[in-house]
Amino acid sequence: MPAGMLEQDNMVSAKGILPWHGLGVVVPDEGLLTADAIRLAGLDWTVRTEPITYNGVEIGKELGQFVIREDTNTPLGIVKGRYELVQNATCFNMVDSLFERHPGQAPEAIIETAGSLYNGKRVFIVANRPKDLKIAGDDYGTYLVLMTSHDGSCSIMAMWSLVRVVCANTWASALGSAKNIYKIRHTRNYEIGIQEVKRLLGLGDTFYAQAVTTAEKMLQMAFPKAKWDALTEQLFAVKAEDGLEPAKAAITRANNSREDLTLAYYADDLDNVRHTAWGALQACIDFSDHGRTVKVTQKTSALERGFIRAFEDTDFKNQAMEKILALA
Repeated sequence: MPAGMLEQDNMVSAKGILPWHGLGVVVPDEGLLTADAIRLAGLDWTVRTEPITYNGVEIGKELGQFVIREDTNTPLGIVKGRYELVQNATCFNMVDSLFERHPGQAPEAIIETAGSLYNGKRVFIVANRPKDLKIAGDDYGTYLVLMTSHDGSCSIMAMWSLVRVVCANTWASALGSAKNIYKIRHTRNYEIGIQEVKRLLGLGDTFYAQAVTTAEKMLQMAFPKAKWDALTEQLFAVKAEDGLEPAKAAITRANNSREDLTLAYYADDLDNVRHTAWGALQACIDFSDHGRTVKVTQKTSALERGFIRAFEDTDFKNQAMEKILALA
């Protein structure tokens, strides 16, 4: 069992195959509607808050209160102040309400995978839209991703994401005016925030259209080996501190990272786009998702880190895109 999935966690994946993150219990269904997904993912539980006491006296929610998972009666974390609970069902309803469903017709999107990590501290939902794209001959799946926490560690986060099918690379950077990652704090006004996210996420087609436009422009931008070498130097620059020479270990790490990134650049599946700005970006995304060295701890495995990256605004990918466009 991957490190982040503990005894009280569960995950469901549809279509009879593991999703790109390589985790989950598989069901043969092509996709899951909300009621089935929340049950099969083991997320049909709620949370409550309980006061913290010290010497028999409640310390007050301004200083802290427990979040309790009600089906197991276990604490998930301590929150304080204006923190408001957001139940799992609310998150599923949020995803469900983004897509129109008509009797006798296929829904605009179906939940492909959902589950929890760290005994329920984090909950995620991934919905697939049957509006896949083709860029430079490659198929890209289009997904809506939502994640939240029950321990105060993160806001409710929702985003659109592209997944390059041939290698399962994820791309969720903001493009032009199409903001793509939305966050809602767990406060009393979170329902207002959810309504705004619903409105903005309804612009998913705008994000995907801009993705195609950006890709087409970057495919026309030459990116020869000299620019690639400059890019790797910038992405893994080694800086001296206080006038001292960089440590040998830092230089070695940077060189190793440049070599690993260049291996991604020369992957066979990039033969048709190599030496373009788009090919350079795809190599950086592949490196971030699959080739980047990650620290494996008792809390987080390398496999899980790759999964969690799909839900985060990855700085490396955004920096790579900015630098590629500046060099092209």
